[in-house]
Amino acid sequence: MATPFYDAWQAAVKAKDVDAMSALMTDDFTMVMHSSGKSLSKEFVLSYYKGKFSKPEAPMEKQRCVAEAANVCVSHSFNKFPNGTVDAIMYVQHLKDGKCFRTETGSTSVPEDSPNFIK
Repeated sequence: MATPFYDAWQAAVKAKDVDAMSALMTDDFTMVMHSSGKSLSKEFVLSYYKGKFSKPEAPMEKQRCVAEAANVCVSHSFNKFPNGTVDAIMYVQHLKDGKCFRTETGSTSVPEDSPNFIK
């Protein structure tokens, strides 16, 4: 399965390159948080990542692209947060002309007795 958007996005995140991430997003990009329904602007999301990149990395495991097509990229990972909790994260990026115009996230708590819990 070809995953050009996913590969470019992951490379930008790995390099902590906010400018490369910005280039993969449309100007009118929005991110919708599934927990609150709140919409976040491109500027807010990029500022968040810039701050996140300046701190020690929180562990992410089993990152993978579930599916990618011309209009969507769906990825999944397990993330450990500073408070010690671990969540399974689904990241849905809606694409147009190779750029993301809308992201939706969903997360599920991973219990400590799960084989997917990050110690």
